[in-house]
Amino acid sequence: MRWLIAAALLPALAYGLHRLALWADGRGYVYYRTKPKFKGSSLGLIEGIYNPAVEHVVEERAGERARGAQDESGDKPGPGDDATAP
Repeated sequence: MRWLIAAALLPALAYGLHRLALWADGRGYVYYRTKPKFKGSSLGLIEGIYNPAVEHVVEERAGERARGAQDESGDKPGPGDDATAP
């Protein structure tokens, strides 16, 4: 009889853990269903020394994200921004 109770509780426990992991993933505490966002090269400075083009690409992508956030927020572009060019 105990094995029957255990057999019934095991799927319920697994489902509860699954829902808890989905909740934590939705809040950004863990990566359960989603994949982490790529933040650049994991080698960092070492790859920047041997391949400087990678550093340029990472800086350019960061600048594009910043310009996109500025466009969405409605802030006026500052001096020297690309938006001021004709």
